[in-house]
Amino acid sequence: MKAISWNIRGLGRPEKRLALRRLIRDHNPPMLMLQETKNVLMSAEVIRSFWGQTTISWLSSDAIGSAGGLLTCWDPDFFDMEDSFKSELAILLIGTIKEVNIRCVIANIYAPNLDSLQRSFWLSMHSKWLEFGYPWLAGGDFNSVLRVEERLGLDNANSGMRDFGDFVNNLSLVDLPLLGKKFTCTNNRLNSSTVELIVSCSIL
Repeated sequence: MKAISWNIRGLGRPEKRLALRRLIRDHNPPMLMLQETKNVLMSAEVIRSFWGQTTISWLSSDAIGSAGGLLTCWDPDFFDMEDSFKSELAILLIGTIKEVNIRCVIANIYAPNLDSLQRSFWLSMHSKWLEFGYPWLAGGDFNSVLRVEERLGLDNANSGMRDFGDFVNNLSLVDLPLLGKKFTCTNNRLNSSTVELIVSCSIL
């Protein structure tokens, strides 16, 4: 299965949409998760500007002022959505991956970047997991890492890492390989946050 998750840091500029269009053309993903779309009013016209004329389903969560914003797009031949939940920090799609007939939750996450806010966020996501009762495929900008070596200038695990690690362990999630890389960042270098995909073992 192919999916793209990208902290695009603003979808309003033409060059960003062109880069996204090329990425979609080159990889033809059935699932796209964008974070930090910022102050872009989503519409079918905006979606077509980077996805083209192919039939696509989508759900967005508006930015707060000029910050944040989430967009999830998917091919309805790949995923049949039955229900959804969204907030300023997450879009959750509940449905079935048709090819393998697996009911699951597909989560597009933009976690808080402050350690003091991360615990309550991951606990809220854990509550949603308990509520829905299905395996998860989660992509996004988690604003945390699972291993100290993934973040420059970090020598010891902090509370944000531990809270994120607890979430991953509680849901039995594992990293998906990303284009041959262990992880990926928006600016092609090790940064303070990673954009990645994690998935329940039962989906693999």
